[in-house]
Amino acid sequence: MKELKLNVGELSSLQLNGFYSYFILGLILQRRPKVIFEIGMGESAQTACLALQALNFNKECGFPGKFISLDIEYKKETLNKLQPYIEENNFEYIIGSSQDVFNYKNVKGPVDMVLIDAEHSYNNIINEVNHVFVANIIDPINGIFVFHDINFAPVLLAINDLTKQFNFQTFFFTKDNIAISRLKCHSSLESL
Repeated sequence: MKELKLNVGELSSLQLNGFYSYFILGLILQRRPKVIFEIGMGESAQTACLALQALNFNKECGFPGKFISLDIEYKKETLNKLQPYIEENNFEYIIGSSQDVFNYKNVKGPVDMVLIDAEHSYNNIINEVNHVFVANIIDPINGIFVFHDINFAPVLLAINDLTKQFNFQTFFFTKDNIAISRLKCHSSLESL
């Protein structure tokens, strides 16, 4: 059995996304997604670093995957943090606004996991999820949305409205500041 050895380096001292990043790591190891689309990487790139390591581990086990990140501006320092984990065809960096549907049409799907963690306003979150559907990039059977910072009122309100709009099945991990949604037409989230 293969063993995953994480290189947390400077990540271990970061507390910003702590649990969220490790939660995403666990989802990747369990679900073995082919494509992950992150909306809003942030300067620490903690989630991206751990996600790329998990994808590389999955690839060694015969389950290759790709991490695509959409961020508002190019950040050389952020890319430098990711460089040790970038392998051939496992990373794509899209520079642009999460509010422009054109940026979503550049994503080669189907996407198994969408990480929503950009600007935490109600309208932005609504638009980001709508753009995923307009661009038709989410895997309709296995695709999930993972929302971060759900303890902010606008984020929680947006998730509740999206749950109604798209008939999502949504699970809230309030203590951990995370929610996971998927289309309700699928029986359960048991296979997360």
